[in-house]
Amino acid sequence: MYVKPTDRILVVGCGNSKLSFQLYEAGFRSITSIDYSDVVISRMREQYKETPQLIWTVADVRELSEISDAGSFDVVIDKATMDALVVDQGSPWSPSQAAIDDVFKMCKEVTFLYSPTS
Repeated sequence: MYVKPTDRILVVGCGNSKLSFQLYEAGFRSITSIDYSDVVISRMREQYKETPQLIWTVADVRELSEISDAGSFDVVIDKATMDALVVDQGSPWSPSQAAIDDVFKMCKEVTFLYSPTS
């Protein structure tokens, strides 16, 4: 399986990464990038204002059902968001219950948005 240029792509925890724009430059046209930081999203919107096809949205990865309908994306990319959920919660080899809960919520929400036909 590979990613097709027509796939609907969700980049979770985009931060200030150039990945979404690089995907656009590579020919992908349906890219939504989310981050919980409204400051980051505002900056990314400004930085890539010449590429209005890129969608930048403030969202919590643990509550994605608030931003879109079930099955809205064919591809979900996470560079390090799950790591960020765990990093301040003790050892990654023995995570706290809060970290386990956050990772479970993220997986549940990503699964909700992922298209079963993808």
